[in-house]
Amino acid sequence: MTHHQFATRLISAFILIISALALFFWIVKPVYRHYNPPKDKKQTSLAFIEGEMATGGTFSSMLVSKKVPMKITRQLIAETGKVFDLRKCRPGDRFKLVYVKTDTSILHFDYIRSVTEQYRISGQNGSLMSERIEIKVDTVLTAISGTLKTSLYQAIADQGEDPELIEKVAEMFAWNVDFYVDPRVDDRFQIMVEKLFVGGKQVGFGEIKAARYDGAVGKFTVIRFTDSDGKADYFDDEGRSISSAFLKSPLKFTRISSRFGMRRHPILKTSRMHRGIDYTAPTGTPVWAIGPGKITHAGWMGGYGKTIEIRHTNGMQSRYGHLSRIESGITAGKSVKAKEIIGAVGSTGLSTGPHLHFELIRNGQQVNPAMAKFRTVEKPVFVKDRTRFEQVKAKWSAELEKKAKGL
Repeated sequence: MTHHQFATRLISAFILIISALALFFWIVKPVYRHYNPPKDKKQTSLAFIEGEMATGGTFSSMLVSKKVPMKITRQLIAETGKVFDLRKCRPGDRFKLVYVKTDTSILHFDYIRSVTEQYRISGQNGSLMSERIEIKVDTVLTAISGTLKTSLYQAIADQGEDPELIEKVAEMFAWNVDFYVDPRVDDRFQIMVEKLFVGGKQVGFGEIKAARYDGAVGKFTVIRFTDSDGKADYFDDEGRSISSAFLKSPLKFTRISSRFGMRRHPILKTSRMHRGIDYTAPTGTPVWAIGPGKITHAGWMGGYGKTIEIRHTNGMQSRYGHLSRIESGITAGKSVKAKEIIGAVGSTGLSTGPHLHFELIRNGQQVNPAMAKFRTVEKPVFVKDRTRFEQVKAKWSAELEKKAKGL
């Protein structure tokens, strides 16, 4: 046998052995081709879902948007409603849900509004238990003061305080001071506010007990007082409820783009009287009623687009035009309160961009909102509570005065 023949036979034998082995594993051990490691059945039978409330959403729509099964959604609505008013859901509220996929039974559900306000539903043996989670919160009364150099925001930020406090202060003085227009350099403020701590860490602010603003627009003091019926409200230093007054502005706006007076219309290109104020703000910015009253119109109004009109006391009307939407339930005949949200900024009708066209009408004639003086129905402290109110006022006035003097 030649060397070449020997090599050829050796190669053929090698190929035959390899083929035989391949055939063996193909026929005798077919499971090797489809082998997968076993999974943890307990782990894969659970579903973990988290979500957050969107602007304009509801508790139900929040769950549906995350594809929570309808059976569980109905259970969560019923159970959460036992410990929390679902009508008070707000954007930014969060939830965490754990349930069993096989029988859609709830194991755990947390509804989280803030560090200090949380609700829980626990499932066990086919039953559910709802509760508000008790969180120990320490309250520390703190005095804060400052002088404006650029804005209220910057003045409070310079004190190392959270922007949440700025919102609270602006809301307290919203009936007297428009913080987008009125503040001037060297205006001063003093605040007595509760700071909230959990585990030694500040998590927010509680009630503002008293505050004073002393500026070019005037000097205003606001005091929180709880009457003998247990109702708390803010009063000025004369004992008049500030919530009965009219707001200086119907929204949080970026700037005033057009004031009351003659102007060239941006669309019609003719000079005409502009009988209101245009507040520039992003589409969807909430618009609120400037004072208590009754809705007389809520719908389309020609060039004004989607518009709301409110009749107030003393022959006064307010008009809100170019809205992107009108809030659900805001219809003719409905009564509204000051700062109740009635719609949102838009650009409907004859409009070149998102803004609110705001008018004040007194006895049938438009008046300049920036110059209007309101006479409001006063809601003073009850006579039976007057002595105690004076004591509370004296206490907080002294504290504010000390802070103003840097003591």
